[in-house]
Amino acid sequence: MLGAAAGSARAFNPPNQTYTTVSGPASGSVGTPIAGSQISATLSGANSPSTGEITWDVYGPESSPPSDCSSGNTIIGYMNVPGDGVYQSPTGWTPLQSGTYWWYAVYSGDGVHGNGPSNSGCGAGMSSIVVSTSPPAKTPPANTAITEAKINKKKHQATFSFKASDATSFQCALINQPMKSKKPPKPHFVTCKSPKTYKHLNTGQYTFEVRGVNAAGADPRPAIKKIRL
Repeated sequence: MLGAAAGSARAFNPPNQTYTTVSGPASGSVGTPIAGSQISATLSGANSPSTGEITWDVYGPESSPPSDCSSGNTIIGYMNVPGDGVYQSPTGWTPLQSGTYWWYAVYSGDGVHGNGPSNSGCGAGMSSIVVSTSPPAKTPPANTAITEAKINKKKHQATFSFKASDATSFQCALINQPMKSKKPPKPHFVTCKSPKTYKHLNTGQYTFEVRGVNAAGADPRPAIKKIRL
């Protein structure tokens, strides 16, 4: 008769699957700090109670997301977490170069409570932040002004020079007002640069309008100059 087995094998339980996602601003500017409260990670699927650590990273600047997230990262912050939830990085990050950066977060896992590691994913699908050399404008340009208007009746042309505070570009419109019309047509603005020259103009009365433009919009009060050829 065979004797009883000296012992029994211990069952293996695979780690519990966890999930991590990351979120951060989509735009920023060189030298402007991004607060940790703006950079978050969400952990889900963990057993409770739980332990483990979430680390926030950023990759870049590079035009496309990294295919391998095992190196080349800048650590933003890390913290121990008690389980599922949305967590904000305890520290912020200040970009020092312009370009595109890629957000990444990783959860270490928790062997004591059976939670496996997870991360927000590397490569295609990573969320990004585009960092520019100057902060985006918060208000439209103001004080658009026509600095000079040169009218050449012999050549039937007009040239206008202009400027505006905080403008990154300009929009111009030239309206030909019919002699019998009391109300001028609505201006049709198109992108332009200073100086702006109009050639081959017919004899008549014209109204030139120009407005500065930036990321926040257009100057609500265009500069206006009326001329006659």
